[in-house]
Amino acid sequence: MTLADLIRRPHVFFEGLRALPARPARYLGLVVLSGVLGGLATALLLHQALQTLVPAGLLYAAMIASSVVQALISWLLLWGLGQLGTGRAGRPAEVYGATFLVPLVWSLVLIVLALVTPAPALGDAPDLSTLSPLEAVQAMATRIAQAQLSSPLLRLNGQVGYAVYVVQFWLAYIGFRALQPEPGTSAMRGVMYPLGTLLVLGVASLLLLSVSGSLVGGAAGA
Repeated sequence: MTLADLIRRPHVFFEGLRALPARPARYLGLVVLSGVLGGLATALLLHQALQTLVPAGLLYAAMIASSVVQALISWLLLWGLGQLGTGRAGRPAEVYGATFLVPLVWSLVLIVLALVTPAPALGDAPDLSTLSPLEAVQAMATRIAQAQLSSPLLRLNGQVGYAVYVVQFWLAYIGFRALQPEPGTSAMRGVMYPLGTLLVLGVASLLLLSVSGSLVGGAAGA
């Protein structure tokens, strides 16, 4: 049983995992590596847009650190909510940990594409030293928005990101059915509990960003 089997033969992979003793942190390294590569890919995509605003070293460090933290929080959330649905018998820490191979592979593809694809041309960036803190934040947000509109890779990443989540939950469902002696509806609950929670959090974050943008815009116009 290898991680490659998770993509090629997921049923075989999880049957092999069932024969191993339970160890929640078995794929913790995979989760962290997925975060590192995801942050590196994002930094490469935004480097051209932000290089005159943020030192390159700081940009890469911030993106990688935030991506690793996000990956760890996501894994813990999936673990906890998955266990509510399947119980310990479903071994959600290992099941969901293994599924982080999917975003890791996509990040590798994105890194290669970012390295071989010319960055889109953007206008001159403002001098942050002449701006107030609020204006500087607005300038960086505008710069990122411009990059997202002009970069096919950034748009592709946003679209493929949803497919990555779908594949992760599909693999988790296969894993729960393979690991539990009586799969029944508990395998579905192990997927639906975290999926429903993430959907609610996603909608809430979008609403919060919309409200925050309106408040910032109003404060800047005042």
